[in-house]
Amino acid sequence: MGCLSFITCGIFLSIPGLILSYQARRMIDDEPDRFKGRDVATAGVIVNWVSVGLFIAAFVIGLILVIAIGGLAAFGEAVN
Repeated sequence: MGCLSFITCGIFLSIPGLILSYQARRMIDDEPDRFKGRDVATAGVIVNWVSVGLFIAAFVIGLILVIAIGGLAAFGEAVN
């Protein structure tokens, strides 16, 4: 889910990916003889958090651009 969230839906797949990754790590810690792959679960946590961070950064940058463009348009109308 983490890798797919980079390409497609961003935050909409990252949140469930985080939940499942943390759940997998907890299951591995509870029963290490039954479950393996803690490194893979940790990689899932990292990839999903990076995806969340990129989504938030893109959202903030987009918001700043919208505000800046709106300010430039208002300034252009005031000058004319």
